Amino acid sequence: MEQTPILGLKMPSMSDYVTPNDFNDNFKVLDKLGTTYILSDKKNGEWFVREWSDGRYDCWMAKTFSDKVMSSTWGSFYMANIGAFSFPVTFASIPHMTVTWDTTSGNTAFAVPNIGLSTVSTGSLLLCSPVSGQKTTGVLSIHVSGSKVN
Repeated sequence: MEQTPILGLKMPSMSDYVTPNDFNDNFKVLDKLGTTYILSDKKNGEWFVREWSDGRYDCWMAKTFSDKVMSSTWGSFYMANIGAFSFPVTFASIPHMTVTWDTTSGNTAFAVPNIGLSTVSTGSLLLCSPVSGQKTTGVLSIHVSGSKVN
């Protein structure tokens, strides 16, 4: 059976009689590296979900919004509530979350988490601007990372 040149991982061909042992042996080699690797990479509704060998999950999504008007006040900013989004997995503790807003037309704005981040949801997310009544169209991107409840 052929092997990869650097790690010596088994590379079965279509004509080889392959047993699970061949794949298990490859995982043993990878585990010795002390690094994490992807166990699964899939889509769950609007979310992309990546499961890592160390038990960590990375989940991300991008959602387009059109003509969001920022008219409610929040301190010296004007805002629009863009809602909360349920995570595709339940995390063991509150995950690390990053939200961004990419303006595609209209005026520049920025996204921030407001209140309610939990192990199952982003909590309320806001679009903000220093200009009252501003309209913006763009893409909200959310990335969360943490360990999943077993």
